[in-house]
Amino acid sequence: MGQRRNPFPSTGESRDGGHRAAGEGQPRTLSGIRCTGRGDFRKDLRPKGTLEALFSRDTKAELSTIIALHHGLGLRAEPLGAEDARQFEPALNEEVAAAVLRPDEASVDNRALTAAILEAAQRSGAEVFSGNGAKAMWREKNRCAGLVLENERVAAQWTIIAAGCFSVTIEGIAPYAPVRPAKGQMAALRADHLKMERVLWSEKVYLVPRNDGRIVAGATVEYAGFDKRTTAGGMEKILSAAIELAPGLAEARIEEMWAGLRPDSPDHLPILGPTDIDGLLIATGHFRSGILLTPVTARLVREWIIEQRVSVDWDRFSPLRFQTEKTDATNTMPA
Repeated sequence: MGQRRNPFPSTGESRDGGHRAAGEGQPRTLSGIRCTGRGDFRKDLRPKGTLEALFSRDTKAELSTIIALHHGLGLRAEPLGAEDARQFEPALNEEVAAAVLRPDEASVDNRALTAAILEAAQRSGAEVFSGNGAKAMWREKNRCAGLVLENERVAAQWTIIAAGCFSVTIEGIAPYAPVRPAKGQMAALRADHLKMERVLWSEKVYLVPRNDGRIVAGATVEYAGFDKRTTAGGMEKILSAAIELAPGLAEARIEEMWAGLRPDSPDHLPILGPTDIDGLLIATGHFRSGILLTPVTARLVREWIIEQRVSVDWDRFSPLRFQTEKTDATNTMPA
């Protein structure tokens, strides 16, 4: 495509531990990615489903709402009583009132996935400008001619801004991608005698078991700029909720704590598509669903560049919607 861009570093686990809320056929989308060599992530793909635990007093109504929502979207979801839920996942708190089993969901280690995709891109001829960050859009009249990096300019027929929350720091991009970082603190736990097969959810936390024995717990949502430090308060919130969901984790070892930065848009929707500058596309603002939306985002961007059309209506995600909002606000201001 002639497109060369600066990769930005991983900002941690996504949605937020690489959990993929997969509908029918979606696990096959990930497992079908042809990535070979040291970066092969398929051994880290767990298509074992998700169990959402309910503890509310009005469990019947909540259960009905969740099931109806999923079925309305064409997604499989099965109601479970407390006893059945604990048979599926014995680690669950005995006070669980009911649960929802989503059997088609899967999880993937996003670090392994990122490494695999980067390796696959390099094997396919992609050039990586490591340590040479993007400073600005290279604009010539009403066309984006490429990017201005720290040490050079890179010309491109198409420039795709997909730098997550850092997209807004690239000069000339903020009007199209007014994203802000949403920090998510997380912890990796290891409990040798606790069995957990599926991703576990509650209204406070999620737990994602990994094939290497770790259990990833997360995540907070904090608007603290580009600060990626972990805090005592953030860890307390995650760990207390994790132990409430699966009490056996009280004896777990903490192997790692970290924070990532998600790209959140003003309306919390992705920012995806062409701009009013020729050759410039935006693909960011995926918030907590970066891994989930990776395949469809890549497909739509590829379709637009190669065919100048897309197979899914993406108008509501247009980067131009923020400029329209500003214009509407100006037009309605009192004289």
